[in-house]
This record gives sequence, structure tokens and C-alpha cells, in this order.
Amino acid sequence: MSRLCITGLLVLAALAAGRLAAAESADEARASIGSNRFIAGAVVELDEDVDGSAFLAGGRIHLDAGVARNAWIAGGAVEVRGPVGRRLHAAGGEIRIDGQVGDDLRAAGGRVRVGREARVDGDAALAGGSVEFEGTVAGDLRAYGDSVSLNGTVHGDVTVAGEGVHIGPEARIHGELRYRGATAPEIAPGAEITGGLRELRGGRHRLGRSFRPARP
Repeated sequence: MSRLCITGLLVLAALAAGRLAAAESADEARASIGSNRFIAGAVVELDEDVDGSAFLAGGRIHLDAGVARNAWIAGGAVEVRGPVGRRLHAAGGEIRIDGQVGDDLRAAGGRVRVGREARVDGDAALAGGSVEFEGTVAGDLRAYGDSVSLNGTVHGDVTVAGEGVHIGPEARIHGELRYRGATAPEIAPGAEITGGLRELRGGRHRLGRSFRPARP
């Protein structure tokens, strides 16, 4: 963990405890260190661009502005519509990502949704009770959940594990689909998997061929 990340977590903890002098409102407390922004509260809304990194914690979090560097977000409900220049780390009960991420995305929650307008220029790792992906990833995608639905574009490989895995008709996987689960993924007509299927079972795997179902 980076020194900046540790500092950010400590500042958020201090804000939440009310021990750090900061601009306060009825619902939130804010602080800045250099170009980095720290906000904690019941409802957190970031609607002004941040030149550095952003650290946000609260019950409901809305990130509508741009963050030039990294964003660390934790909340009950998290919604990200603004662009993040580097890495985005998000944890919460319900997470919705609709913005652009300049590097890697890491998100974990009860329900994780990556919308159609979302674009990740690095790799993405998603974990939750329910995971829904409709965006675009330039690198690799890893998705783990009880229910996983993929209906977007991945230019690298996909690794997925879940009790129920659905590959939608608009899915475009330019690499390999690696899956682990009690049953094989349900693949809709129209989905394209250029690199074929690979079943992961312990330290062994089974190889499949390129998969492109016939259109109805």
C-alpha cells in the first residue's frame, strides 16, 4: 500500500472522528493536503475537479467531477460518473461506475455495476454478490460473484467465477474467456469470444475453441 493511500485513510478516519480541522457542513467534513482532497460524511458529493487524488467515505457518494490522479472510495452507495486519471478503488454496498478510468479499476461490493459508458484503460477486477459489466476494458477483466453478467467489450482476457455466469449478446472478448464454476457460462447468440474458452479446475484447465454463436 502506498504512503499516500495510508495517509488518506488516516485523514478520513480523523475527519470521521471530528479530530481534524476542516470545512464542515451538516452532512460532511472536507480537508485538503496539497492537491489531494479528503471528504467524509453521510452524503458526499464531489462536483469540483481535483488536481491530485481523492479520498471519499460516506453513506452515499457521488463523484461527478474529474480526479486527475487516483480515487479511493468507500460507502454504502457509490456512484462514479466523472473521469479518474489513474486508478480507481471502490468498495460499498452498491457501486455504479459510468466514468472513464485512466489506469486500473478495483471494485468490490454487494452489487457492482459498470455501465455502458464506462471505459477502463488498464485492467479491471470486480467482486460482489452481483456483478454486471457493460463497459469497455482495454486490458484484462477479472469478475467474481454469485451472479456475473458480462455484456461489454474486453480487449484482453477475461477470468470469471460464479454460481451463475451470463455472457450477453453484445459481449466482445478479444482474448480468452477463463471460467470457474459448477456449470459453464451461459453464452447468448451474438456474443464473440476470439480467444476461446478455458475451464479452470484447481491447477488444471480445459481448452476450448474460439466461440462465436450464430446470430438468430
